[in-house]
Amino acid sequence: MNLTEIRSTVRAHLDLPDEDDLPTALIDVYVREGFDRTMAFESKWPFFETTWEVSNGGGTPNIILPADAEQNGVMTLREVGAYRLSAIPHDYADDAFTTDAQGARPGYFSVWGNNLYLWPVPDAARTYTLRGYRKPTDWVSGGATTEADGDVRLHTLYVWYACSMAYAQQEDEVLEATYMTRWQQGLSNIHKQITSPRGGAPTVLSKGLSGGNSGTTWNWNLP
Repeated sequence: MNLTEIRSTVRAHLDLPDEDDLPTALIDVYVREGFDRTMAFESKWPFFETTWEVSNGGGTPNIILPADAEQNGVMTLREVGAYRLSAIPHDYADDAFTTDAQGARPGYFSVWGNNLYLWPVPDAARTYTLRGYRKPTDWVSGGATTEADGDVRLHTLYVWYACSMAYAQQEDEVLEATYMTRWQQGLSNIHKQITSPRGGAPTVLSKGLSGGNSGTTWNWNLP
């Protein structure tokens, strides 16, 4: 559904077709809030999975994350044509490496302050494939014909949430609760459908960190 379709559905359910009865700008506020709360329900929605190509010129450890990359959603970093780097906590990297000591190919990376850091510091330019989760877009600001971001199965939820907020404004607590329950139950059910485990997903049995691929083995004593 695009924004116009969501607005029309909200008005139909509320039986408030006129702008004077329910301003379009107010519907948009409710829809945006419903979208934000829906996205916050899950930190790793599959439809946000993204692959980026990033590069480092050598001599410095950091790579600025892509603007749409979620810092907490960074998953893997692989040198193009080579191996995958092992992720380590940034504090541990500070203890183990120095920024003025350059190595060969980095075997580890950390994330801090909207940057990727390569360890040891690379001495040559290299390109990497970054995989992770992107940030949701502010699609409501895109205008009437903009399609709602994310899985289409979630779109109706924004209608229910907006209806609930509209009834709250009218101080109709019964219908406010009715539509909020629709949103909550619908979100729970659709979340299970969208995030159900994939058949080929590995099972993680340990949160310990393995050694990297730079020829040096590091043993991190994580709690």
